[in-house]
Amino acid sequence: MRLILSLLAALALMPASALRPSVDAFCRAPIDVVSYLPEYSRLDMVDYYESGSSVASDSYLGNKIHITALDSMSLSYAVDDSVRVTIALLPTSTDTLTMVIKELPAPVDDSTVNFYDKRWRLLAPVQLKAPRFSDWLKDKKRADAVAFDIPFVMATAAFDPATQRLVYTNRTDRYFSDRERPETLDELLPELVYQWNGRRFTLLKQ
Repeated sequence: MRLILSLLAALALMPASALRPSVDAFCRAPIDVVSYLPEYSRLDMVDYYESGSSVASDSYLGNKIHITALDSMSLSYAVDDSVRVTIALLPTSTDTLTMVIKELPAPVDDSTVNFYDKRWRLLAPVQLKAPRFSDWLKDKKRADAVAFDIPFVMATAAFDPATQRLVYTNRTDRYFSDRERPETLDELLPELVYQWNGRRFTLLKQ
């Protein structure tokens, strides 16, 4: 009984951030995965965020970085208010995977999604089939006509840990000026929604 009480007392003295899986993953991540953030500054960033402070931390590359969102299973931060990164934990039947979403601003906002195991080893992307051009089409029969005007689709990805859904938002319209905007842009879906099923993300039917 004394041992249990001692453990409970020790836990009570620990900062809440130390008990969060997302913070633990953030602190253990390889430096190249988390935008070259020094390990010693990562918990400070969490404290700044939770105290409402706008203080940013410096990366080894000289970038200013601050946390923008945090819960038990995910953590997001911004790099110089342009690059945005989300670290999200995905439970499986046997383990927990880590998903890292990086949103880049050039030439148009676009995201990359990678998966890692507990040791932060990069995994083959079997957990998610990246959106194909045909996935974005409202009418699959119009593929050739739309592709003639729009050779690629640029999209940003965002994960909601509450629903376990990954949403790709179409950003292709930002690539064109108002004068160059093709009418076929209206034939693309505004977003694609993927559901995590404990093994992989599956595309939900529109």
